[in-house]
Amino acid sequence: MAPSMHSRKLEEEIQALRERLATHEAMHATKDLVRARCFLGRCSFLAWDFMALVGSMRERFTRTRLPWVPVGIPELRRLVHQVSIVEESDLALGEGASSHFETFLKIAKELDSDTDLLEEVIRRIRLGEPYPHFLTNLDCPSYIHRFLESTWHLVTRGSHEEVLGVFTFSREHVIGDFWSKGMEDLSWAGEAGERLRAYGERHIELSMNDHEPFARDALERLCGEDSGRWARVSDAVHQALRVRLNFFDGLAEELAVLDELQESA
Repeated sequence: MAPSMHSRKLEEEIQALRERLATHEAMHATKDLVRARCFLGRCSFLAWDFMALVGSMRERFTRTRLPWVPVGIPELRRLVHQVSIVEESDLALGEGASSHFETFLKIAKELDSDTDLLEEVIRRIRLGEPYPHFLTNLDCPSYIHRFLESTWHLVTRGSHEEVLGVFTFSREHVIGDFWSKGMEDLSWAGEAGERLRAYGERHIELSMNDHEPFARDALERLCGEDSGRWARVSDAVHQALRVRLNFFDGLAEELAVLDELQESA
């Protein structure tokens, strides 16, 4: 399905935000070990948070309870299952069947990134503690807290078109920028760096060739020419991109503190 006027207009509107993300100063953090450890540890939250959107789409657009009956738009069901299978059990990264999040976390830990906070969040969820309320009891940077709460609000209270729109335009649409700009120089990281580069290339491949075009098509089918739905998509996408930009602003501040500590050591 060809992009509609609504889709093209939205892409034009968010171009400035996308460029700010692609050229953000935090994207240069992987050029040395100390800054890269911080960068990867914090960005592991992005890899984990992405699955909240995937899970929400699975619940919204496919049948997840018995007895099974066909629901919704077939192309949208196909998108959700295609995304789910590679995100939760990809075979293309040389790790056997593994979720992208688990692969990213493993590489980050091999490079001695601090993933303790995220692992504590996951531990508490497994214990049944109410998420995201318990984040206030953790030493969680405000920019991470805001990012996670924003996604949670979207997946629990947002409309179908808002969730799919954010997945399409504030996640898949910017993945290529993140991996091409944020992982330019990994020569210092050895074998783990090569696996991280392969991980990024896999994401770019999936986003450009499969996920983003299929998600755009599904969004077109879902919204049609309903200007009200497209307006809600636009608002949600702009909000998600601003929160993502705030995430990298906060990360840049952390990296600046690390630089000061290194200079004074």
